[in-house]
Parts: sequence; C-alpha cells; structure tokens
Amino acid sequence: AAAAPAVVVEQKFDCNAGWAQWTTGWTIKKKAWCCIHAGKACPPKSTMAKLPFAAKPYNCEADLSNWQQGWSVQKKAWCCINTKKGCDQ
Repeated sequence: AAAAPAVVVEQKFDCNAGWAQWTTGWTIKKKAWCCIHAGKACPPKSTMAKLPFAAKPYNCEADLSNWQQGWSVQKKAWCCINTKKGCDQ
C-alpha cells in the first residue's frame, strides 16, 4: 500500500493580536503570514518593489476561484498586496 502523502500544516496567526506593536512585537514569520493572508504588516511598497517577485505582475483574475490551491505563495502575496485579491481575510 502506498504511504499517505505528508500533510503540511500551515501555521496561522491572529493578525489582530498585538497589532498596535506589530513593527517590533511580531516575528518575521507572523509579519509574512499576516501580509500574505490578511494584507497586514506588509513592508512599504518601496521595499516590496525590490523583492524578486515584485516585478512580475500577476494576473489576479486568472484562476481566482481556485486561488487557495492554485496560486503560488508569490502570486498570493503579490495579488493580496497589490489588488487585495487572494487574501485569506
């Protein structure tokens, strides 16, 4: 019998907890998660423009109905930050 595929459990963060102190009180992982999933704690657009995926404008309408499973992390981040689509909240 084939082994069951490994399931990666994504760590979730409460992006409202500690919001008043996010710049100094949140870990990098929490900032990244909340940026991608809630559109909170994202770096300034000037910093975002320097990231490797920033120069790649993604079509945020393509496969929007299946964004959670069908989009890469980079596309989720770009679309959430730039178009507010593909955000979990």
